[in-house]
Amino acid sequence: MQALERDISQIEEIEAVARDLKRALEQLPGWAGTRVEEVLRLTPERAVVVIRRRDEYFVLKQFFGEKGPARATLMAEALGHAAHMQDGAYRVVPLVASYATQGIVIMARTPGLRMDRILADAVSETRLRLVGAAGHWLARYTEPTRAEGRFYATFWLRQIEDLPHRHMQGDARELSFQILDKMARMAPDLNGRAVIRARSHGDFVDRNLNVAPDGETLWGFDIDRYPLQPVARDAARFLTWRATDGIGHPAKAGLPRDEVSAMAATDLLPQEEWHDIVPFFAGETLIRRFADRMSDMDRLVPAARAWLA
Repeated sequence: MQALERDISQIEEIEAVARDLKRALEQLPGWAGTRVEEVLRLTPERAVVVIRRRDEYFVLKQFFGEKGPARATLMAEALGHAAHMQDGAYRVVPLVASYATQGIVIMARTPGLRMDRILADAVSETRLRLVGAAGHWLARYTEPTRAEGRFYATFWLRQIEDLPHRHMQGDARELSFQILDKMARMAPDLNGRAVIRARSHGDFVDRNLNVAPDGETLWGFDIDRYPLQPVARDAARFLTWRATDGIGHPAKAGLPRDEVSAMAATDLLPQEEWHDIVPFFAGETLIRRFADRMSDMDRLVPAARAWLA
């Protein structure tokens, strides 16, 4: 009964968001008469929906709350930053319009299928080719802002050291403390190391890449404007999400060994960063996922234990 009540409540919430958004679109120049076709994602912070204006489809993202206007502005800026990726094999979804006051960003709807759905059933050759292509995509995205900087592991540890206390219990809390302890032991050897820094994607995972029907062109989306930070952090996030998908391939620092090799074969990072900086950030990603996604424990716990091994 409780599950049914939750489902009904969620349906009502989706319908309310769709109604409110349709009213907002009626007030925006050029968008009167636009239909809300599908709510793709809904959280307390944002909604992602498919809209249709006459015969043309778009993806709209709306940020809620007092920070909504600022987040919409930053996302529009991030898409503008990627203007160099409007042709070729590695692209970013084009910005169509943004309305900061309403927290709204409207983007073109990209062709193809989400990479995570293709990878779920892909044969090994296709899987590794696409993971390598994701590395090439990120290298192209970060190209305009890439520069060498210094890495300070202790800074990143401070960002996550309180998460187990505030957001976790049981296995998640115990494993997170073990990960933090191992990361702290790694830190002295990493502090001061040279790393490649660039403006980040912010949520670089396989579900935020579309593979076009030609099987070669990649479209990146759901990009936020993040400050300069180590590119290895985005690479680690991608590979850690792959590890927690339960794909079952031999692990290296808890990450799929063959997929690490496929991405490391690109020009994304110097080889030395794959040996210790990427594993360090894999630990950070796991702790943040424990804090955000307690419902995914059946996938996170094996990945965390593999990282600790």
